[in-house]
Amino acid sequence: VTIGCIGSFATFSTFTLENMNLFWDSEVKLILINILASNVFGILFVFAGYSHQNYFFNYRSMKMF
Repeated sequence: VTIGCIGSFATFSTFTLENMNLFWDSEVKLILINILASNVFGILFVFAGYSHQNYFFNYRSMKMF
């Protein structure tokens, strides 16, 4: 769990740095695309992983809906 928390801080700071670099380069459209794509694909991959574990491992103790 500790490694996951530390990894999430590194991922978030990289995400923020990328957006700040785009901001300094006045690339507002790319900032919005980056933020939107990162969040949308992140949520899609969470659902894909959840579906994958349910399909392959038939494990349903954690119901999302």
